[in-house]
Amino acid sequence: MKPAIFLVLISTLFASVAQVLYKIGAGRLPELWTNWPIALGFIIYCLAALLIIVALKFIDMSIVFPLLATSFAWVSLLSVFYLKEVLTAMNWTGVGIIVLGVILLSRGA
Repeated sequence: MKPAIFLVLISTLFASVAQVLYKIGAGRLPELWTNWPIALGFIIYCLAALLIIVALKFIDMSIVFPLLATSFAWVSLLSVFYLKEVLTAMNWTGVGIIVLGVILLSRGA
């Protein structure tokens, strides 16, 4: 695997963790300025963006942006394990289709 693709996948994991933190922080609204999950999520999301920018220096956008779709799978897994959300068979089928599409797109590159 190219190092830049690894950066993109790590970026999607970071972005997904940030989204879970946003969800946790949303439960603490309207408190905003002292809402540590939202603040931490924002910092992690910025790190994810920096990783994408570095990856774009080395690989084409046509590869990077389809790989970002793996964040749907990460968010689904994280929401089940950390937020105790329940996903239906239809949800998991959708995640599987997205992952299959990412695999097909990346093989075409």
